[in-house]
Amino acid sequence: MIIKDIAIIGVGNLAQSLLYRLESSKAKVKIRLYDKNTQKKSLAKKSTITYSDVIDHHLIKSQVIIIAVKPNQYKGICGDIKRFYSKSSVIISLMAGVRTTNLIKELNPETPIARVMTNINSKYGNASTFIFSNKFCKDSKTVSIKRFFNIFGTSHIVENENKIDKVTALTGSGPAYFIHFLEAIIQTFKKFGFSENEAKIYAKELFYGTAITCMDEKKSLKKIKDSVISKGGTTDAALKTLDALKFKSILTKSIKEAYNKAQQLGKNK
Repeated sequence: MIIKDIAIIGVGNLAQSLLYRLESSKAKVKIRLYDKNTQKKSLAKKSTITYSDVIDHHLIKSQVIIIAVKPNQYKGICGDIKRFYSKSSVIISLMAGVRTTNLIKELNPETPIARVMTNINSKYGNASTFIFSNKFCKDSKTVSIKRFFNIFGTSHIVENENKIDKVTALTGSGPAYFIHFLEAIIQTFKKFGFSENEAKIYAKELFYGTAITCMDEKKSLKKIKDSVISKGGTTDAALKTLDALKFKSILTKSIKEAYNKAQQLGKNK
């Protein structure tokens, strides 16, 4: 299956990142946008993109239906989808915590469903996407979904649904963790006397340059890090302070809280 016709229900930040990438990559895909916020109609500027504020009979034409609403809205959305979708369509859920079994209860039995976790890096083709398919989603369709999400970066198939909850906390939320740390670096630049604009530019350059080095360098991350550290030097002093404050433990604990929340969202359905 080559995915040429999709519907996106709920056009929030993540969905808009996907939409931006689809347009900029010139992917030959027909897109139907569904969102109750009529201001989102402005996103349907091309002939290949349509908009509706209610789910309608045109949904049946979509090979793939992407649900990108808040987790607490899925039951009503599934009820609307059930009225109009083709049984051959694949449902793709971008919702955190909502299990495929929860979705099946609201849709028809044997509905092919894939839970997909990606992030806002998809906007520029740099996302790492993870895919779990239920038993009704044939391997050929899962491969097609993987190929489709390669438009947004790299994609990986995981063998169990629990891993989707884990990557929700790690990858889905991941950009926010990095930006949170980046904001701290910016704040430190400012405390050292740099202007707001200088601090933002220098900190972004630091993060971008280091990320490229980590991706392109064949050495391990430890060896890259060690190449910056001189024993008893400035970097050594900073890292020893971070270790004393248990920085890694704090970060791990924080991400575990995100994972626990993802699991809680699934149990509360």
